[in-house]
Amino acid sequence: MPEDLISIKGTRDGVAVSIGDGAWADLMDSLTARLQATAGFFKGARVLLDVGARAATASDLAEAAHRLAQHEMTLVSIISTNAETQVAAREVGLGLVVPQPAHSNGQATPLVLPFVEGILLRRTLRSGQVARHEGHVAVIGDVNGIRRFDGTILDPRATKELPMPDLNDVEYYKQISRNYLDTKRKFRDNSNNPYYNEPAFIEVFNPSTNKYERITSQGVFEGSVALIGTTAKPIRIHGPVTVTGDIVIKGVFTGQGTLYAGRNVHIVGNVQYAQGPNFSGNDLELIDKANEKKDLLALCARGSIIMGNTKTMSSTTLSYMTPPFTKGRYDDFGNWIPPYNAKEIDEYGVMRYKSLLGDNYINSISENVNVINAILYTNFLGGGEIGGGSQGVTFNGSIICRDEAMVTRSLPMYLNYDTRVKWRIQEGEPLVDINLPFSPMARTRAWREI
Repeated sequence: MPEDLISIKGTRDGVAVSIGDGAWADLMDSLTARLQATAGFFKGARVLLDVGARAATASDLAEAAHRLAQHEMTLVSIISTNAETQVAAREVGLGLVVPQPAHSNGQATPLVLPFVEGILLRRTLRSGQVARHEGHVAVIGDVNGIRRFDGTILDPRATKELPMPDLNDVEYYKQISRNYLDTKRKFRDNSNNPYYNEPAFIEVFNPSTNKYERITSQGVFEGSVALIGTTAKPIRIHGPVTVTGDIVIKGVFTGQGTLYAGRNVHIVGNVQYAQGPNFSGNDLELIDKANEKKDLLALCARGSIIMGNTKTMSSTTLSYMTPPFTKGRYDDFGNWIPPYNAKEIDEYGVMRYKSLLGDNYINSISENVNVINAILYTNFLGGGEIGGGSQGVTFNGSIICRDEAMVTRSLPMYLNYDTRVKWRIQEGEPLVDINLPFSPMARTRAWREI
């Protein structure tokens, strides 16, 4: 089947799929083949289907919706100039976007169609140009330009909230941990992966037995755990591991994996690589080969990520962890989630910001937090006290949270993104896949045709 029958492009709000000429059945087969080739890259995306001037029936559009749904994509709107197709789209409950014709002066001519949800612009919007419409605006082309922030002028234009994965269902992540087997046979330098076909695990050194012990069962630890590693005896981590309670962590780790906490993640000291990546150089392929095996950690919390000593945390810091500084939200099902309140007593009978292991234990092991070599993700708050000892703080990874309440005791503060987890379109996966949580829909900021 010709490749040019189907064109798939990312847009700001989802994916635009354009179909060429030919029999509808052949086009649907071609669409399925293209989506299978993307290996789930567009999973969860909302789709605008551009059928041009073609006359499509309601059953045709329903079939297209079914084909997309098989790849967990949702057909939401039809782009069409054909009156019959426009009526068919409404019959099956789809939105309608009509391409805008242009005046000779280049300005779009408004169309008087009260049932149309949006307009389609087939051109590039360059710096200084703005497209406005009461409904949706779909741009098949490119959107160039920047927003400039200088002085004390605030940009009044609202930005859209990015969808974030909800970690509320701990059983779901436990199942991911139990089912995990490392499927990477070889690295890019053609060396063998020593953990190929291995399950997810955490291993810690037990001084009483003088050996490492695996503390997880099928990738799961029931309860709360304190993980403390040293340069000589680092924490060993592999794959996606679920801890049903709190994770308390500091020190040195080795391996690649994601730790999911059923409640909080407490960072009570530096979290450092045993063998970290080095991104210097100009040859990206050589950099990838050198860093593919290096240590990589993600810490994900169903509750919050709390940094520092909870026993000595100041009232000022805690004030940033309570309303009105924290904000409520609606979840994906329309349920109202109240603002995070650190001082609220949770179902365990403990204030939300405190650890289930107790303040006295946290106090006994806490140190300054100056380096966090990890990707941090939380459904609620990322906060606490960092940068003690006049050393500043450096994050090598990222921090993603709904509310932020980090109080930095000293500067500088560096936030370095670890590009190894970035999704790469050509490969259809990140350089290192550690089973990070992903949104049900990726909001595309830039695109390329595939």
